[in-house]
Amino acid sequence: MLTVLDIILPIFVLIGAGFVLGRQGVFSANDIRVLGRFVIKLALPALMFNAIASQPIGAAIQLPYVLIYGLGTVALMVALYTAFRRAGRYDHITATLATMGSTVSNNGYVGYPILLLAMPGIANQAFAQNLLVENIIFLPILFTMLELGHEDGGNRAQIALRTLRRLGSEPLILSIVFGCVFSLLALELPSAIDRPLHMLAAGASATALMVIGGTLAHLKPKGTRALAGYIVACKLILHPLVITSLIALSTAFGLAEMTPEMRAALILSCAMPPLGVFSVIAQVHGKQGFASATQLGATIGALFTLSALLYVLT
Repeated sequence: MLTVLDIILPIFVLIGAGFVLGRQGVFSANDIRVLGRFVIKLALPALMFNAIASQPIGAAIQLPYVLIYGLGTVALMVALYTAFRRAGRYDHITATLATMGSTVSNNGYVGYPILLLAMPGIANQAFAQNLLVENIIFLPILFTMLELGHEDGGNRAQIALRTLRRLGSEPLILSIVFGCVFSLLALELPSAIDRPLHMLAAGASATALMVIGGTLAHLKPKGTRALAGYIVACKLILHPLVITSLIALSTAFGLAEMTPEMRAALILSCAMPPLGVFSVIAQVHGKQGFASATQLGATIGALFTLSALLYVLT
């Protein structure tokens, strides 16, 4: 159990430090937004590029991992959206945001630091798979659904194309594309560029965790507590349970050739709290209340669920 505490406590100590500094006014809400932009626009893209470009394309993209994560999560998205709409009777925007909170993990801010401590040998590899699937499949689907919820008789194909074009200009997406190109062609950057990229990447984990804490400090959770509870349960329990079941089925039928460490990394990645900017996205659509409550509850709950998973898997 000491090993689990050694992995999980440094993560939540940094989150707690960010929370305290935010509460004390050392970091204002605007400061946290600036730090968050640094992580999303610079540090994580540098980390992502290094993770993909530094290894052969066959190692950087593992098909069994990508297929199980991608297809399993998309199937869960469909089921949960249907449940939120029909059983929960929520409107389209609320159901879409609830689906996002239930299925898209915070692998950039929380997942990677945990993998780096728990499984340093495959952390970069798993992180590359996660962000590849999330940014190429999950987020385009969900952002297009959100845009369609606001369109007024417009052309749906144009809305989808506009959403994809906007996502395609994001540094994180570009880092994936360029990383794949460099990996495929076995290219190397000049040291004058490569070293600054590694320096930027090195600051990603600690800064991201402080941003999570600072963000939580400035949240004002309110709104539908029941909905927040459903999302937290789906994200921390149902999502990893579904992926674990798919891994077991695929392994039984000889379809998933993954090492035990990669299987554990995939399950852990699905058990992370929701996307770090979940409440910000929800705010744009006028739904910040339940999203803030979700983010706070999931971050606290993850301390216990991730500890239990790490105890079982490592």
